[in-house]
Amino acid sequence: MTPLENELRAALRATAATMPPGPPPPLTLPKPRRLLGPVSPDRWSRRRWAVSLTAVLLIGAVVAGSLALASAFTGHRSPVSGPFPPQPLHVPDVPAYYVALTSADGKIPNYSAKPTTATVRATVTGKVLATIAVPRPYHAFTGVTAAADDHTFVLVAAEAGDPKTGLVPPSRYYLLHFDPASLTAAGTVRLKALPITWIPAGSMALDMALSANGTSLAATVGTSRGSELYVYQLPKGNPHVWGWSACGNCSGDGIGSGPSWAADGRTVAFLFFFSPEPGIGVRLLDTHAVGTNLLTDSKLAVPMADVSSPVWKQVIITPDGRTVFAILENEPLGQHYNQQLVRFSVATGQRTAVLNQPPIGNHFEHIQWTSPTGDTLLISGAEKGGGAGVLKNGRYTPIPWSSHIFAAAW
Repeated sequence: MTPLENELRAALRATAATMPPGPPPPLTLPKPRRLLGPVSPDRWSRRRWAVSLTAVLLIGAVVAGSLALASAFTGHRSPVSGPFPPQPLHVPDVPAYYVALTSADGKIPNYSAKPTTATVRATVTGKVLATIAVPRPYHAFTGVTAAADDHTFVLVAAEAGDPKTGLVPPSRYYLLHFDPASLTAAGTVRLKALPITWIPAGSMALDMALSANGTSLAATVGTSRGSELYVYQLPKGNPHVWGWSACGNCSGDGIGSGPSWAADGRTVAFLFFFSPEPGIGVRLLDTHAVGTNLLTDSKLAVPMADVSSPVWKQVIITPDGRTVFAILENEPLGQHYNQQLVRFSVATGQRTAVLNQPPIGNHFEHIQWTSPTGDTLLISGAEKGGGAGVLKNGRYTPIPWSSHIFAAAW
């Protein structure tokens, strides 16, 4: 029995005890009231069932209980829309919900932090289930990542910068929890600020990944020393920082593509491409190591022959740690540029398959999510003009997608 049904039954019993014996007077029920958002057929069926049940027991109690419940919903103010029941999922092996970041032109905001919107959406329908307001004093959400539970996310919020000065505006991580079964808007989406010191002044979170259990966050952070890999323990604690430089006192770099976690909660895959340093390619960092050197605390999994061709745009490791997927940009001899979605074996470091080779349109292809073994992928940009879909067993199934989305996380 649902909480709604329990509350109605309790209200009915309490009200019935105060009513005189005999049949109740005739009563005309008001038209159904619209709650905080569109009501799904499943939820409307449940409401009709509850009204029928209470009408049989005591019509007068239904009116009192229904008006009190509607008042509780409509009287609560929140920066998010909702609540909504879980959405049915018809695409196999794919999470039901995701968080999308949108901008007016569908482009990633630069340091000036153009206004953006964060929404929780249903994967199958693309329906907006909740909208998250950017907390003050921040101006825009610029990044998002998700845990494996489909309900835990981390977002980056940034203040508006001044393009004239070129200074990086302050930014902060926020922990988001989405509960589609909650009966209140405040319970549907909960946003919590993480320590402000996690992104140092003058630095920018370039890319990030949340561990499967949602307790660790890995992020590539651009600092005055170059790109460094930060690993945070949520919800608090100082980050462990790994970096690398070609000399003892010069700025380091060499971290390309965002980090990704294996399901063991300690292995992070990243792309290291500082030429002509040996060991370039996809490396696996042991985040339990106590050092700070990216090369010392990591091992090479997929070697890269050359940093110039092909250009590696993205790498991601599957949760089981056995496979690496990469988006590569190629320039075949005498042909136009193209891109490839390539699969590599971690055990051998060798390429095992080219899954597709779409033309380069307005967007590069991007792997949004992978199943534990990598047999199912959620990808965007595989079609001309963008779009997103599920790739499974060589078959691509499109899902609803907005051209305004510049980042998403499952």
